[in-house]
Amino acid sequence: MAPFRGIISAIRAMPDPRDNVYTAMGDKSAHFKSGTLLALNDVVEFDADAIGRDSQQPFIEKVSVVCTASPEDLKSRIDAISDMIMKASDSAALDRLLSGHAEMLSCAAGMRDGLLQCARAFAGALASGAPIIVRFHNDGDGSTGAIALYRAVNLLQSGISLNPRGVIWKMQRGIAYDDESMYDDILHFNQYASAVRPIVTIIDFGTSPESEPAIYGSEGRYDFIWLDHHPPYKGFPASMIKFYLNPWDFNGNSDFTAGALACSFATVLHECGARELLEASLVSDYSAYADYGDRNAQDMALVLDFLTSGSRAHGLMGMTPKTFSEILGNQKRYSEALFSARNMLDEALEIGMKSAKRYRNGHGFNIYALDFGHIAEMGKGYPLPGRFSSRLQWAFEKSNGGRTITIVHYGNYISLRESGDIVAKVKILDVVNELKAACQYVESGGGHNEAASMRVPKEHTEYVMKLLLKHLGVDA
Repeated sequence: MAPFRGIISAIRAMPDPRDNVYTAMGDKSAHFKSGTLLALNDVVEFDADAIGRDSQQPFIEKVSVVCTASPEDLKSRIDAISDMIMKASDSAALDRLLSGHAEMLSCAAGMRDGLLQCARAFAGALASGAPIIVRFHNDGDGSTGAIALYRAVNLLQSGISLNPRGVIWKMQRGIAYDDESMYDDILHFNQYASAVRPIVTIIDFGTSPESEPAIYGSEGRYDFIWLDHHPPYKGFPASMIKFYLNPWDFNGNSDFTAGALACSFATVLHECGARELLEASLVSDYSAYADYGDRNAQDMALVLDFLTSGSRAHGLMGMTPKTFSEILGNQKRYSEALFSARNMLDEALEIGMKSAKRYRNGHGFNIYALDFGHIAEMGKGYPLPGRFSSRLQWAFEKSNGGRTITIVHYGNYISLRESGDIVAKVKILDVVNELKAACQYVESGGGHNEAASMRVPKEHTEYVMKLLLKHLGVDA
C-alpha cells in the first residue's frame, strides 16, 4: 500500500508533545499522535496501514516531513475535501424536510445559499481538524436542532475520516452568548493551532444586547455560525457575525423555529432523518406551523423539554445530543422519560392554575401572574419556570379562547407569554424592552413578541412585577 501523504492542518497541543493530536489533509483526513514533533503546513508521509489499524487517534512513532506546503496549497486541499462533502449532499433533501410547510419552504428558499455557505464552512473546519463548539439552548427547540446536527456529523463519517472529538456540544441555559461563554470557548480554542479558524455554532439563543460584548470580543479569534429566530433588535451587530441566519431577514418570523432552521442546516450538510425533530421543534416552541394533532411530535417535544431541564433528581445533568439521540432511539428509556414528564407536568399545571392570580386590564385581556415558588416547592426539578410559563399559558389560553397574558416569576427571573390574537395591541417583547429602558432593576431581557423574559435582582422582583402589571394596564 502507498504511504499516506498529507499536509498538517491542525494541531491540538498537549503538555507532553507525544500526546499532541495532529490532523493531516490528504485524499481524506487523518488524525494521529506522533513521536515526531510537527508544525502546521508540514507535508508528511507515514505508513497508511497505521490509520487503518486505528481510525481514532493512533500513535505513529515515525512520521517523515517531506517539505513545507504553502498556505494556499493547504487551503486548496481543504476546499477540495469540503467540495467533496457538499457534492455528496442531496440538493432536494431540504425540500423534502420542509414539505407540507409552504411558508417555511418559501422562507428557506431565500436562506438556501446561506445554509450552503454555513454547511461548507462547517465541513471544512470539521475535515481539517479545526475545533468546533456547538452551543444550543436548553429547551425542546434548541435541542432538536442540536440532535439533527449531531446526527449529520456522525453520518459524514462514512464519507470522510473525521476527528471523533472535533466537536464539543454545550447546552446553554441563558438567552445570551455572554462573556463567560466567550472566555470558556477561547480557553478551549487556545489548545489548537489550525489552518481554518475555529467555529462556534449557536442554536436558538444570542440575538440580544447582552451578547454584544462577546461578539466584539471574539473578533478575529473564531467564526460564528449563528442560527436563531428571535427578532433582531435595531443595532444588533449581525455584520460582525460571519454566518448569521434568521428567518426574520428572509420575510419569515419566529414561527420558523431555530430548531427547524438547525434541522435545515444539518440536512444540507448531510440528510439525517430530521423530519420528526423538526415537527417536535415546532410543537415545543408553539409555532403557528406546528401540527398539534401529531402525537409523536407532542410526545417528543415533551420528552426533550424534560431531558433538557437538567434535573439532578432524575440524573439528567450534563446531557448531550448523543445522549438525547440514544434515549429517543431506546423505547424503554423514552417511555420512562415520557411517563415522568407527563405526570410531573400535569401535577405542576394543576397547582399553577389554582395558584395563579387573575387580573384584567382595560382591553379586556386576561392576565395571570404566578409565583413559581408554589411549583418549586415540589422539589422535582421539572418543569423549569420559563418553559412552564408556556404550558400554563397554553392551558389558560384554551380555557379563555385566547386573549391571555401569563406571567411566571421566580427568584430573579420573570417570564411572559401572550396569545397571538392580542399581539397587535401588546407585544410583550416591546414591554420588556420598555421596562429595561425605564427601570434600572431590569438587568437583561429578550425573546419573541409572544414569549419573552427578563432578569431582575431578587430583592426588586416585587417592585418590577408591580411596574410590569401597571404597564399592562393593571392597577396592582
